[in-house]
Amino acid sequence: LWNLPNFYRYSNGDIYYISPDNKVFILADGASGAGEAGKVLMGEICIEMVKSFDYSTSNLDAKDYIDKLLWKINNRLIEVSQEYKKLVFGTIDIAVFDKGILTITTIGDSPVFYFDGVEVKRTAKNKKKYEWMIDEGYITRDQYEGYIKKMYHMMWSCFDCFIPDIVPNYIIEQYEVKPNNALFMC
Repeated sequence: LWNLPNFYRYSNGDIYYISPDNKVFILADGASGAGEAGKVLMGEICIEMVKSFDYSTSNLDAKDYIDKLLWKINNRLIEVSQEYKKLVFGTIDIAVFDKGILTITTIGDSPVFYFDGVEVKRTAKNKKKYEWMIDEGYITRDQYEGYIKKMYHMMWSCFDCFIPDIVPNYIIEQYEVKPNNALFMC
């Protein structure tokens, strides 16, 4: 995706952005539950926020930049949702590549995969809602997945994490990039 212009797929709300200096990569996907206009608006807000908060001039390291950017996006999506009186939400992948280090985060079910030249690894995978019940021993992973599979097909999203949220659920990971490594944002 190097040096490609911004791209919108209006049919499903996906949008990506690559900063002019090729350091910041964003993939935003508006959720179906946000409605057709909300799906597109979610992605546009994400891109608007990253353009107005430039990594190269922020004087922040990549982890701090991603953390602050996510909160800016989250808070703006809350504001817009309140203005429209309808939740404008979705998933987002953010990657910063600087000084040979790749810094990545995701919110939601839009995965990011990193190929280190030998194996492909899913990165920055956040936990779904209610996974704490597995961690605490109330239910098993199989029971959890079984309950989700028994639900109406659109209700599975009740268990995924989206942005905005009161406190977004995300982790930030870093990788040293070497020749022939690759990043796949889905």
